[in-house]
Amino acid sequence: MSKAGKNVSRFIERSSRDVFGRSGVRKGRKLKFAGFVEGASNAAVLGLKRFHVHLCIGGVPFDFNNDDLQEILESRWLASEWGYNEVDIQSLDDLAQKKKWIGYCAKNFNPSETERFLTNVRFEHNDRF
Repeated sequence: MSKAGKNVSRFIERSSRDVFGRSGVRKGRKLKFAGFVEGASNAAVLGLKRFHVHLCIGGVPFDFNNDDLQEILESRWLASEWGYNEVDIQSLDDLAQKKKWIGYCAKNFNPSETERFLTNVRFEHNDRF
């Protein structure tokens, strides 16, 4: 697993524990995610974007407070190795926003660089993300 993948997995594990509690995580409940890594490791030298991660996070209980979720995700991400003291959390409330995000991901997806795509989701025909 790449360094980015490890960082994201740790972030999701800790955020899941905050959302579902330790017992919920032990029972297999955790947040779902899909996303990608963008940028270059030598970005400063080349004048490019530094490595950063775009994630879509789902699997949140419907009755979980959005403000609490945002606080959890922000604090956990900023505490991570890749936090860079920057986080931008946006809610994808309607289908148009979701399609726009998926389109953004697709333009950055290169099949020859599959390690740049991150997910813990195994989609089934009846799953909701």
